Amino acid sequence: MAYRLPAALILTLSTVASAQLTVPDYSTRDTVRIIEALGLTMPEQKEILKILLDDFDRTHRQAVELLRSDIASLPDSTDVDRRHTAMLDRTEAFIRSKAGMRRELESNLADILDEQQLAIWSDIARQLRRERQIPVGSLIDERIDLTRLVADTLDAAVQTPEFHTRLDRWELDIDEALQARNAINETASTSLRRLVGAGQLEEALQLRVKLLQVKQAVRDTNRLAAIELAALLPQSETATLGEAVQRAGDPQSLRLSQYERIAQRVLRHPDLDADTRAWVEAHTVAYRDVRAPTLAAFNKVRRDRDGYGDLAVLQRKLNRPVDLERWDEVYHRHLVTLTMLDREWVDAMCNYVGYEVCGDQQVSPIPASADLSAASQAPGGVDPEMDKPRPPSGFDPFDQPEPPGQLEDPMAPSEPLPGSIDPTAPVPSPKPVEPMPE
Repeated sequence: MAYRLPAALILTLSTVASAQLTVPDYSTRDTVRIIEALGLTMPEQKEILKILLDDFDRTHRQAVELLRSDIASLPDSTDVDRRHTAMLDRTEAFIRSKAGMRRELESNLADILDEQQLAIWSDIARQLRRERQIPVGSLIDERIDLTRLVADTLDAAVQTPEFHTRLDRWELDIDEALQARNAINETASTSLRRLVGAGQLEEALQLRVKLLQVKQAVRDTNRLAAIELAALLPQSETATLGEAVQRAGDPQSLRLSQYERIAQRVLRHPDLDADTRAWVEAHTVAYRDVRAPTLAAFNKVRRDRDGYGDLAVLQRKLNRPVDLERWDEVYHRHLVTLTMLDREWVDAMCNYVGYEVCGDQQVSPIPASADLSAASQAPGGVDPEMDKPRPPSGFDPFDQPEPPGQLEDPMAPSEPLPGSIDPTAPVPSPKPVEPMPE
């Protein structure tokens, strides 16, 4: 008898949402831009190109509508397996149709372009693939478009020929990595569901591993190019590119902590006197100094474990070692340290300025280590998202860019830097401050 998993679990094993499947490879909106890039001057070429793109756009929309209507028209049945199989059949037919439309358009374009225009078309096609496929990434640093970041953040004067050569090489490398990823990604959704539904968990795990590997290849291509491009810039511009890369690849790491949000609110108080303002500013600087090593270690663990939650469900079902659990202890240790640090420093600041200025603020409780393994005890399977331990509600440990260099021992407890403010030390009585207006 075939091994069965709950239908809800089968659905969670999909990594490709229907919205991603229905994104067109080309669109009518691309017409003007392609004509300009190719330098088309002959009215006949322009008209043919417009007809081809309009036809592709219309055919794609019709295929999407047909897929949705076919799935919606499937009769409700007590035979869940039969309905599920019918949905997969229709989705796979759409994927094949979409690939055929793409090949037909590209073949027709090759018939109307000369050799020089075909070479330019290759560059345009790579750019369009990047724009549509990079945002699909789910790993940290998988969604970085370095060409766009460079254009948006760096002055042309600092971009040397060596810099452009490396950027051009990234465009070729990332296109190859994206095509390898998407060759698996497009069909992974239905393939995983079929394998798990048939009880072929070993094959499903192998496909999951392969999918993670091609996603990691995209991520690593971005990371390597970003490091090498930064090394080719003047020192004054290195931080500019680094911040843009971090904002695009890991925006969560730039979010403010709870302490910093409260400090900003305090500093905006209209009746805060100069001495108290200076104290809060100095206290915030010291807080960041003390927090930086643990935050850097925590972010490193986040990057290391990124994506392995997708394997955990199947690894547990097969009684295999769970890769994700290799990082659980250190992940939780840093999370607890960051939470405790926020509690102490918020209390110290609010004791000094007055709780009426801080407002009714409560730092989240210390997360329990048991929370990290609770997902594995869930009956009937586990949602992969539950394998990703989350900070407690209201607490956000992500905040500043990591300090340069590697920590010698990321497990070592953080020690206050020389000259920093001890949050538990007695503080002067706060000066009277009027409550913030409602």
